[in-house]
Amino acid sequence: MKTTTRYIFFGVTALLVCLALLPHGVSAKDPINKTFFGNKAAKGYDPVAYFTDGKPVEGKKEFEYE
Repeated sequence: MKTTTRYIFFGVTALLVCLALLPHGVSAKDPINKTFFGNKAAKGYDPVAYFTDGKPVEGKKEFEYE
């Protein structure tokens, strides 16, 4: 191969690899914590308690985040 042809080949190959690594379907999507029945991610329960207490514990209203 000629040097110029080789540079073009590697340039196109690098471009195709970069395009293949781009995230697919980049768009604004609904947050994953929305459910069919409401917008509560943990449905009122403390998600940390599953790890610290090993059981579900109801969350407190003053720590609510929307």
